[in-house]
Amino acid sequence: MEIDDARASPPPPDDEDVDVARLASRGTHRVAAAVARILSPPYVVSLVWVVACLTTSADPRVRLTCLAMGLVFLVAGPYLTLAVLLRIGAVSDAQVVRRAERHWLYGLILVWVMMGAAGLLIIRAPSELVAVAAAMFTGLGLVGLANLVTKASSHLATLAGAAVVLWLLWWPAGVCCALAVPLAGWARVDEGRHSWPQVILGTVLGGMGGACYLLYARV
Repeated sequence: MEIDDARASPPPPDDEDVDVARLASRGTHRVAAAVARILSPPYVVSLVWVVACLTTSADPRVRLTCLAMGLVFLVAGPYLTLAVLLRIGAVSDAQVVRRAERHWLYGLILVWVMMGAAGLLIIRAPSELVAVAAAMFTGLGLVGLANLVTKASSHLATLAGAAVVLWLLWWPAGVCCALAVPLAGWARVDEGRHSWPQVILGTVLGGMGGACYLLYARV
């Protein structure tokens, strides 16, 4: 009696299994870890928001209010959410290597960004600041959609989106972020956090989100 080869052979590994196995196969890479930490989303988003608030022509009091609101809703809120998810065991690690664990995280971060954009509209913030928040929402949304079928690097998406937005707001900061993109990509791959296709996908999606700033700024 012949044995069906399809039944006898083990199923192909899931994407998550590949990601976890790749991470486990890597040792400690201190330089890559330091680079990834320095270029992590909270620092990059903070940079974008500070530059955006400094370059707007609004009244200083309005700038300060917008700065505080952005740091709360665009930076502190999302990473407080990650801390809570870590605490309750909803995600396995701070890097959220497992793709399935990213669904809730991205959804909750999108809510924070949406609330931040709504708050800016309520206080009649300068249109360019609302456009920055909307561009961030778009980039994160694209990464979240991609996450349903594959995995894209959120580090690279944030950095690429920041490079585009900052180039339009204050080009020296944009150039610095653009030059940091390949360095961040190397760090994420060297640590085993992502594959090169995941890094490239994150970069493309983040850049697309950042480019939407031009559209939103004209609305």
